[in-house]
Amino acid sequence: MTRKSIPGCLLAITFVILSMHAFGQQKPHEGPPRPKPKFSLNDFAWMAGRWQGTIDYNIADVTYMGPDPGSISGVLVVHRDERIYVVELSNLVQTLDGVTLYIRHFSPELQAWEKTDPVVLKLVSFDGKTAEFDNPVNDNPKRSIITRNPDGSFTDHSDIYDEKGQHQAMEARYTRVK
Repeated sequence: MTRKSIPGCLLAITFVILSMHAFGQQKPHEGPPRPKPKFSLNDFAWMAGRWQGTIDYNIADVTYMGPDPGSISGVLVVHRDERIYVVELSNLVQTLDGVTLYIRHFSPELQAWEKTDPVVLKLVSFDGKTAEFDNPVNDNPKRSIITRNPDGSFTDHSDIYDEKGQHQAMEARYTRVK
């Protein structure tokens, strides 16, 4: 290194050190603090465990795990004619804005039904008994409502609209498997 390049090097090193110090002093979130989400995963902790129900004349078995930090994961298997008809993976995730439910459906061979992204349902209301999730992306399903019943069971109701706007409601009542 020549004498002429030393001041340039020292200037660059000083700039890097000062930049690192300045970035280290910045707060991760400038501005007013975010309000706490209205809803949390703790509102759904009661769902942990194994449940069984029916969807039309099909047997449905679902198991929810958690709540783990940040999520409650579920596996639903629907049996039709004594065979697996669909496998559904779900994940309730705590976000900065509240709770979001992500869902993916698979064939018995684990071929994804959703060809692109998973179904996204955002929790929009919860009164301690009934939780309403809305789909901001599409209508399949447009709305899902989970109701905790007084007898310890729960009901899952979904409103689905096809590409022609035809409405179909699906509802299942689940009881805990002991």
